[in-house]
Amino acid sequence: MIYCTASSHQTFLLLLVSVAAALARPQAPPSIIRNIRFEPDDDGHYEFEIETSDGLRRSETGSQTGPESQTIKGVISFTLPDGTPFEMTFVADENGFRPQSSLLPVAPPMPAHSLRQLRLAALDSDEDK
Repeated sequence: MIYCTASSHQTFLLLLVSVAAALARPQAPPSIIRNIRFEPDDDGHYEFEIETSDGLRRSETGSQTGPESQTIKGVISFTLPDGTPFEMTFVADENGFRPQSSLLPVAPPMPAHSLRQLRLAALDSDEDK
């Protein structure tokens, strides 16, 4: 038979609290290991690239495409908690923000009956003119 004394319970409890405290301790923030920036020139063109010690990478270029419009292109990559590498490219311009990645969710195709209803609505709209 195994007998537990108050001392062994206290030791176990102290060990358990120590492990919990070690796991709950905040991790040091990642450090920046690469930081390259080109400030906007006279034409509004800029670039930057940043990389952190935890593997996050981001690069971006932007340029003025009109008096009140610009185009921005970039890449973001990092490793997900399960070890899967994630990479996303994007473009942002007058057509909005358009990300692309094999890991982004994709909407299902529109059902055939919905497409028929849209065609009928368009025909109906043309007849009203």
